[in-house]
Amino acid sequence: MSISKYKAFLKVAELGSLTKAADALGYSQPNISHMIKTLEDEFGFALFFRRKDKCTLTKNAESILYYCMQIVKNDEELHANIRGIHGMLTGSIRIGATNSTMIDFVPKAIYCFASQYTGIELLPSEMEAEAIINDLRLGKIDIGFLDEDSVPGELKSNFIPLFKDPICLLIPQGHPLAGYERVPMEMLGAYDFILPTIPSSNETSAYADLLSGIDLNVKYKSASDLAIFGMVENNLGISITSKELSKYLRCKVESREFEDAIFRTQGALIISLNHATPAVKEFINISKTVEIE
Repeated sequence: MSISKYKAFLKVAELGSLTKAADALGYSQPNISHMIKTLEDEFGFALFFRRKDKCTLTKNAESILYYCMQIVKNDEELHANIRGIHGMLTGSIRIGATNSTMIDFVPKAIYCFASQYTGIELLPSEMEAEAIINDLRLGKIDIGFLDEDSVPGELKSNFIPLFKDPICLLIPQGHPLAGYERVPMEMLGAYDFILPTIPSSNETSAYADLLSGIDLNVKYKSASDLAIFGMVENNLGISITSKELSKYLRCKVESREFEDAIFRTQGALIISLNHATPAVKEFINISKTVEIE
């Protein structure tokens, strides 16, 4: 089986252009056209609508896109495992990570891994948890870093816990709650509150499970961590955030942990540890050794 034609199909689908796909893969445009024509002859239907240099998928092509992705992914994993058997870690690792893991933990894991394995290309992307799970299922990424609560039930057994990320109170400098070393959770209701929401929804709280029993005086809502920090700095209210997120933001705000420790378990998610490449397995092993402050 020639994998090249499947890669050509996927690249044209991604870029929407035969010419751009040819440039990206290092082929001539006629070569790419020939590969696409070969697949169309094999499948018995057209893969693209062609308008000048713009190519869009036909309905039939959309229905087989996932399976072609799996053919290419399985071929890459096959050869990665063969190289692993011979003691060579090469190839690439596509990483998806939520912002709370990308800000500190994942960069540290990448640094530790890259220091030992220079032949592996690491491709990190900051993503929402829902996108991480979707791209893992489609084979677009190899490993995801997110919190355990975001992992659907059928994938829970594939989740690898790595560290606990405390949830903190976010307050302006000089706020009355600044005098507490650890703040009772029920005191949140006494002050104007800025509710962190999920980016895809202006109504759903990112911390719904933690805030469900508190009568909050919600004045503002935001899906942007930076915006929330700015609003707190300007005395528009208090909020809560991940301790990992609070590390590197330089606004004039303070954070306090809660009286009863509240945290989220952050970790790695893959579709199958048994079928992961040697490089991905080693990245997970090194991630387990990363220490956070």
